Parts: sequence; structure tokens; C-alpha cells
Amino acid sequence: MAHRPEIDPILSREDLAEFTRRLTMLSPDGVEGVYRTAHRESAYDGKKIPPAAAVQQLVAAWRVLRRIGKAG
Repeated sequence: MAHRPEIDPILSREDLAEFTRRLTMLSPDGVEGVYRTAHRESAYDGKKIPPAAAVQQLVAAWRVLRRIGKAG
């Protein structure tokens, strides 16, 4: 029988909305710090795919940075 991969936990819509809400309360530098941390945690190392929740947090931080004009 084939080994079934573990189910990768994801953030619920409510948890993701709360994470995003908390990001919007941070300074632009604070959001940038969260983005950098999420970027490290969601990086693919060639062996194991990153956790879905880390990628969700990366995207949420990117969206907030983009909204406040800090990205790029």
C-alpha cells in the first residue's frame, strides 16, 4: 500500500482574516519583518515543500505591503 502524505494544515478563512487584520495594525517596517520571516519559512529547500500556512502568511503579508506601497 502506498504511503499517504500527511495532510498539510492550512489557516481557516477566519484565522487568515485575523492574521491580515493584525498585519494592518503594524508599521510598514513591522509588516516587512513579518514578510521576511514568512518568506524564510515558506522557502522550498529542494527536499520538502513548505507548509501551506507559511505560504498563506507570506501572501497575506505581500498583499498588505502592496496595499501600503512598501513593496518594490
